[in-house]
Amino acid sequence: MLIKKIKSMKKLIYILMFSPIIFLTSCSSGDGDGGGVSDCQFTGNWSGTYTGDESGTIYGTISASCAVSGDVIPAGSSLSYQANGSVTSGGNFSATVGEVSTGTVFEGQLNVNTGNGTWNNSAEGTTGTWQVSKQ
Repeated sequence: MLIKKIKSMKKLIYILMFSPIIFLTSCSSGDGDGGGVSDCQFTGNWSGTYTGDESGTIYGTISASCAVSGDVIPAGSSLSYQANGSVTSGGNFSATVGEVSTGTVFEGQLNVNTGNGTWNNSAEGTTGTWQVSKQ
């Protein structure tokens, strides 16, 4: 009888020890990458143009975390300049090509499928506007 109680107690201890592990590994907090659900309504590929003192084409991608990465290609050039930035949940957009102090800053507003704003390079004294559409 005592041996039977000890075996039952061991089973109970194992169940109690491993239950939290099973529970924690089967639950999801929803902020991972498992469900394909995006936290950013602007996620996807975008393209457009910029005009003003200089002009060209813009291509970019917005990630599920609203991080922006893209390329700015001046008209008539085969060179591509990398842009990085972010967009808020409200659509406030900001991306920089190069360093903020010497590069070009693109700022503006995104809506669900379009966006526009201004750009400037204070080091070169150039400015203009931009517009993009979600692809």
